[in-house]
Amino acid sequence: MTWTPEQMTKYQEDVCFIKKDNPDGTVTVYNPVKEKNPDAIGNQSRNGFLYNPYFHPLGKFLQGKVKMSMLKTIDFVHTAIRRYDTDAYQFDDTRLLELYQVGRDSITELFTDDAEQDPFRKPAFLLKLLDIVLFLMKEDIFYRWRFVELMRRFGRTAEHLEPTGAELANLMRSNHGISD
Repeated sequence: MTWTPEQMTKYQEDVCFIKKDNPDGTVTVYNPVKEKNPDAIGNQSRNGFLYNPYFHPLGKFLQGKVKMSMLKTIDFVHTAIRRYDTDAYQFDDTRLLELYQVGRDSITELFTDDAEQDPFRKPAFLLKLLDIVLFLMKEDIFYRWRFVELMRRFGRTAEHLEPTGAELANLMRSNHGISD
C-alpha cells in the first residue's frame, strides 16, 4: 500500500522504512520519516537527498521553504532590475550577446526535464540567473571581465571532468542526454 505524507498516521511514520541493497551484499534499512538517507551521509556528491524531501521534516523544509525562497529571491531580483532599467536584459556588446546565446541554448538543452510535470520549470529560473549575471556584466565594469575570466577558469577545470554512472543515467532519463 502507498500513502502520501498527508495520509500517513503516526503509526505508519513509526514503521515506515526503506530497504536498500548495498553493493557489498548487505542490506540497509532506514526510516525516511525520521532518519537521514544512509547513502547521502558525508560530503560526497549525493545521488539522493540527505533527508527525504517528501517525508522527513528537514527534507520538506529544504524543498518547500529553502528552494522556494531561492526561487522567489531570483524572481524578485530579476523583476527589480527591470524596474531600474527596462532594457536591462538587452545587450549591444557582442561578447554579452554571444554569452547569452550560448547560455540560453545550453540551459534549455541541459535543464529541460521531460520527467517533470512542467519540463521548463528548471530552465526558467536558470535563465533568470543568466539574465542577472549578464546584466551585472553590462552595468558594472568591475564584474564584466572578472566573470569572463571566472568562466574561463571553470572551463579549463571542467574540461577533464566526466559524469559518474549515476549522473549519466539521470541525464539520459530526464532529458535524453547531451548533444555536442
